[in-house]
Amino acid sequence: MLVPMIVTATSIIIPATCEQVWDLVVDPQRMGDVDSRLSLVSMSGRPGTPGSSYVLDLQASADGRTRVTYEVIDGARPTRIAIAIHSGQQNLGEQRGTFQAVDAGCRMDWQVSTPTPLLQVRSVRRLMKRELETWAGAVSAHAQRAD
Repeated sequence: MLVPMIVTATSIIIPATCEQVWDLVVDPQRMGDVDSRLSLVSMSGRPGTPGSSYVLDLQASADGRTRVTYEVIDGARPTRIAIAIHSGQQNLGEQRGTFQAVDAGCRMDWQVSTPTPLLQVRSVRRLMKRELETWAGAVSAHAQRAD
């Protein structure tokens, strides 16, 4: 059975350099600073380079944790990153980010694609949009503190 892929995206202008923003969202040792549900278990390769990977512990619910693996499939500092995400053999989707210098700092465009059963598409889309916007706001706040 083919499960539809939903795509959620957001854009934000962050008053920081693209290098600062890229480093913050790509470095697995800093991911927990932006999203407290994540903690690094292990990593291989240089962060953000194609072929590097990170195993993260994700607080998926109030009483449940799961291990997820982020595999960098494309990356070029400070302009883009693409990450495939899975848990064991289960495909959890992809995340893609682009970073562009603008007068006010860095424009970050972030997109999350996730497989979602057809009957859950509406609720998952709303949840993902809210979580993505919250995450982008946290990235902005942390990047500004790094100055």
